[in-house]
Amino acid sequence: MQLKDQTHITQRKLKILFVDDNPLDLQIILNQLSDKYEVTFATNGVEAMFHAAQNPQPDILLIDIHMPNMNGFELCKKLSENSATSNIPIIFITANTSIKTKTRAFDVGCVDYVNKPIDINELILRINNHVKLARQAHTIDILSTLHPLTNICNYHKYVEELTTEWATCKRYDYPLSLLHCQIDDFEQTVSAIASEYVTKTIQIIANALRDIGNRPGDSVAHIDIDTFAIVLSDSKISHAVNCAKEIVTKVSALNIILRPGRAPLKVTVSVGVSSVFPEENISTGDLHVQAGNALIEAREMGGNTWKLCDLSHIVSS
Repeated sequence: MQLKDQTHITQRKLKILFVDDNPLDLQIILNQLSDKYEVTFATNGVEAMFHAAQNPQPDILLIDIHMPNMNGFELCKKLSENSATSNIPIIFITANTSIKTKTRAFDVGCVDYVNKPIDINELILRINNHVKLARQAHTIDILSTLHPLTNICNYHKYVEELTTEWATCKRYDYPLSLLHCQIDDFEQTVSAIASEYVTKTIQIIANALRDIGNRPGDSVAHIDIDTFAIVLSDSKISHAVNCAKEIVTKVSALNIILRPGRAPLKVTVSVGVSSVFPEENISTGDLHVQAGNALIEAREMGGNTWKLCDLSHIVSS
């Protein structure tokens, strides 16, 4: 994971999902907002949940409280509890002005409450402000999961991704593979060159690894100063080994030569590979440890190579 360029977001129209079972209200909103925003409509809660989950998602939801079958409170609660839609800000639009209703609205997760009849200029200001706040909060959330040196997943995000993919692979009986990649002789490298060159070297290698785990469910993480992890979801051993070979070859081909004017020091990496079908008697910890053990063996072989750890003995025990 890395922080994506937000330029394309700011250049397009904001996407609004308006949920109301009253055709007249829908038409009024369309007439007043369609010039400034991309407006999508839903006439009930089920339709709203479908549209909210689409990609690209709405930037904000405008929801009427009083609807049949699933009212606005119930819809807001479902959207707020769903991790896929919980970050979308919700504004309630209603003719109900009671304090009890407003209190309940904020309790179920809305960010604002606008009374009918609507002052369209006020509504536009509220929409823009809440979208801006939501984007700022989202950026902060993303930054907290990234390693500051390389802008890819940090260790905590790695654990989260590994746990998520473990559960998915276990549910569908898919294989899960894990690679640990470490810069060879890192302490020797650090002692031989200035710190800015160390930083640059780590960033170059991180950039080389970004495209290795590029399928849905895959992720690349920076888990220690000289170590990276690649989670490969629904990945057989053969695919994991091919990725390990690609990493070793790719980094070596970068031809990073350090210590100019002295005996040259070429930067290489070693890779440990572990792969398993998740089962009850093993855990993500086993996969993590065995990838680390395979990495140690690769380094003991002289580095610039890869090593596979077979987890079958753990599964069968």
